[in-house]
Amino acid sequence: MSQSFSKYDEEYFTIAMDFSANMLEGETITVGSSSATAYDSSGTDVSATVLDTATLAVTDDTRLGVKVQNGTASESYVIRFKAYITADKYLREDVIMEIRS
Repeated sequence: MSQSFSKYDEEYFTIAMDFSANMLEGETITVGSSSATAYDSSGTDVSATVLDTATLAVTDDTRLGVKVQNGTASESYVIRFKAYITADKYLREDVIMEIRS
């Protein structure tokens, strides 16, 4: 089940996904190969509008974060985090972002 949160269109702040439950001791996320992508309800990539992808960062070796911004009132977006661990291991989690009206 996906996690969710809501915000107003003018708010901007960092959200983070914790992948530690699916990582072995000593594994770390590599930010250069990881990503965060936003999709609107039609499946269109709207990352340039609702994410500041330049802020993509790893904290505590197991959390991947990005700043969310903007959005259209009453619209929902899927924020898809893909965490690169090793050549054999990518982890993915989705978060639903709802924009309050």
